[in-house]
Amino acid sequence: RAADEVIRVNGDSMEPEYSDGDYVYVKHAPSVQPGEIGIFMHGNEGYIKKYMKDGLYSLNPAYPPMRFNGGDSLICRGKVIGKAEKKDMMPE
Repeated sequence: RAADEVIRVNGDSMEPEYSDGDYVYVKHAPSVQPGEIGIFMHGNEGYIKKYMKDGLYSLNPAYPPMRFNGGDSLICRGKVIGKAEKKDMMPE
């Protein structure tokens, strides 16, 4: 596959598309386009979110957008390019 890494989803903020415990394929990239789902780091916390020019959005409407100012250290780690199927994952 074209993925550089596989990351486990933690939490329900990206439901219904990505649920807690799902694994997603990530292609490393320094940025993503508006409307794309990416992996972002803010401090020591990692997030899977939909990038928009005015912030990071959850797909679950129960969560408000995350907005950052120019002084915040928000880093894009890559673009989510798919969800791993259970049959694709090795047993733990």
